[in-house]
Amino acid sequence: MSWLVIDTASSDCRVGLLRSSDRRLFSNIESAAQSHSRCILSMIDTLLTQASTPLPTIQALVWNAGPGSFTGIRIAASVVQSLSYSLQIPFLSLSSLEIMAYAAAHKESGPLPICVALDARMNGIYWASFSIENGVLSRTEEDRLVVKEEFEKHCCMVDRTILLVGDA
Repeated sequence: MSWLVIDTASSDCRVGLLRSSDRRLFSNIESAAQSHSRCILSMIDTLLTQASTPLPTIQALVWNAGPGSFTGIRIAASVVQSLSYSLQIPFLSLSSLEIMAYAAAHKESGPLPICVALDARMNGIYWASFSIENGVLSRTEEDRLVVKEEFEKHCCMVDRTILLVGDA
């Protein structure tokens, strides 16, 4: 099975391919602030060429559905919906907060609450809470947009050790 992964939710443009037949991962990352629409399709084409994987052999798509760049998210959504429809394959939408929590969880060994917080600009914070136990990531709070003061108040009320992830 081959999975094509697309992420345009930040200033970088990222594409990846996971080929399960030989357990290989291919990826391309470009700094593409405000130019995702100009580079995403060529990056996908280059990646598929490097991996010697024809587009029709892709069996599923994964994309970062945000929170993140308003325009970047819509670019990825357009590409994923177009590919999904034309290839008749499913897609999986992931939260950028969940992606970051998952990455952090795999670096930890024991049970631990994880709070992911990203700067949403204009005095806002995107955040969500998760827990990791026995290698399984579970959501304890949904993605939210809050003002910084509310986030700071929430952090002050925490009475145990947590792993805080993100740029907020």
